[in-house]
Amino acid sequence: MTRNSVVWKVLKIMFLSLAGVVATLSTIVDRLDVACLKQHQRNVKSDWSSEMREALTELAEILEDENNVSAFELHSSGLIQVMNDASI
Repeated sequence: MTRNSVVWKVLKIMFLSLAGVVATLSTIVDRLDVACLKQHQRNVKSDWSSEMREALTELAEILEDENNVSAFELHSSGLIQVMNDASI
């Protein structure tokens, strides 16, 4: 096995891991965004607070260990933007 093939395999594993974390965060971001939209639409009768609570609980579980996610992954997932938009 050549050095290049070993490096390529390591990079591939790292990329797949990154994609998995970003995908998980993106799903949470989508759920938070939908919950915020439901909250702002007064005519929609839905339990937006439980949807938001569940998404935030899942996010907290990911963020409990600082080694689970990087700043780049947080930014790439759209989490920062949706949290910023929610605070306006």
